[in-house]
Amino acid sequence: MRSVDAPAVDAGSLLVERRHLDLCRLASAL
Repeated sequence: MRSVDAPAVDAGSLLVERRHLDLCRLASAL
C-alpha cells in the first residue's frame, strides 16, 4: 500500500512547495 500511496504524497508535497514558493515571490514583490 505504501508504494501505491507514495506517488500521491510526493505530488502533494510538490504542490505545497510550489505554493510556498509562489507566496514567497508575492511577499518579495510587495
